[in-house]
Amino acid sequence: MARYNPLKICDFLLVNCLMPMVVSIELLNDNEEYSQLNISYFLKELIKSLKPSYKEVFVNINLFLDCLKNTNVNVFAGHVFNIIGGQIKGRLLKLIVDECLMDSLPATMDEYHKSTLVQGVLRFQQILVDNFLIHPEIDCTLTDFTKKFEQLFRNRLTKKVVEIAREIMHNDLQDMTIVVVGVDVAKNPFCFLFSLVKNTCGKKVF
Repeated sequence: MARYNPLKICDFLLVNCLMPMVVSIELLNDNEEYSQLNISYFLKELIKSLKPSYKEVFVNINLFLDCLKNTNVNVFAGHVFNIIGGQIKGRLLKLIVDECLMDSLPATMDEYHKSTLVQGVLRFQQILVDNFLIHPEIDCTLTDFTKKFEQLFRNRLTKKVVEIAREIMHNDLQDMTIVVVGVDVAKNPFCFLFSLVKNTCGKKVF
């Protein structure tokens, strides 16, 4: 009888199947007649805009779990998934949050009000629970994300506003011209605030 190392099998499933579904563009071809799932994905580093959406990630992982259920294993599926979950759930949940959900946070108030991210995460969490991969009372990574959703959105929105303000100020500073000589500024430090104006304004004044 063949002997298997469950730890190596679990790591293989995480590294070669689940991780690419979260961080890479993938093509899944599910054949219902044979319960066969083919996965292909890019190995090169991808920019965030090319990553699959959280909805695609959830659908693909669910499809992957369904495919595993149909493998030829003479053991109760719940027992098998419980073993797999015990080995990979921490790394998988962290990966989903860091590489998928954080990038899926709404960027504007309008997107925030229309977002269904929280509901989608809770449904996906229930899928993992139903498949015995996680225990809802113990594995709270996804639940914690949904509870922090509003604050995470506000943090992202604030960061975006600050970045825009910084860019505007940076562009304005590059477009300044001196209207007070350096010696005057040296004598009166407060004069610095009034010593620069935008080039466009300076051209009109002078």
